[in-house]
Amino acid sequence: MKRVMLVPLLWVAAHAGAATSLEEAANNYRQHCQSCHGANRFGASGPALLPESLSRIKPDEIRNVIRDGRPASQMAGFATLLSPAQIDGLADYL
Repeated sequence: MKRVMLVPLLWVAAHAGAATSLEEAANNYRQHCQSCHGANRFGASGPALLPESLSRIKPDEIRNVIRDGRPASQMAGFATLLSPAQIDGLADYL
């Protein structure tokens, strides 16, 4: 009986952490990305970051661009501003 009650609690705890990570990623996007890529990710001075465009790029490559930037472009790296976990969260958010 105790195990049956524990399962829903574990599920809620796991999803509560995911929601916090998603919220943190959204906040990081607003703080660090929105000024170039737009509030709705349609692009501004930087390219659009739409799922249709990003689906062609491997997730590790997205993480590398966020971390290291992109040479010969305005895309700066964020390794000094964001932790590896925050970069992962931002890549997943995109």
